[in-house]
Amino acid sequence: GDAAGGGPPGAEEVREAVEWLAARASKDGTDVEEARRMKERIVDQVADLRSRVDRSSELIQQLKTVIRAQHGKIEDLRDPNWNPLSPNLQLRWIEDHQKESKEHDEAAAQMKAQVASLANRVRELKASNAQLRR
Repeated sequence: GDAAGGGPPGAEEVREAVEWLAARASKDGTDVEEARRMKERIVDQVADLRSRVDRSSELIQQLKTVIRAQHGKIEDLRDPNWNPLSPNLQLRWIEDHQKESKEHDEAAAQMKAQVASLANRVRELKASNAQLRR
């Protein structure tokens, strides 16, 4: 606030202007009490505005804190070593892939056995066919 008046910036100028208006009002014959009440209302309004500015400043500081935290989180997300999966989820994912890999290996082994069996059957049929032609 003002060093001289202890109020918000500009409060001393408002007080001086109101005092000047009160002095002028008394010269003009205007009600001095009305001028003083007007002065008190203006001083109250200035105090209310100062309170609003203080609250706004607090909110701005809170928003700055939130923004800094968000920027930090964004930097965390940019980290190439960052992994969004929890350890339990990673373990489940690995187990699922191992199970699928095992199933694929078993299916491949079955297919190889079928191919070998069919290749043997083809050899037998070719041999039988060759004997029948003779």
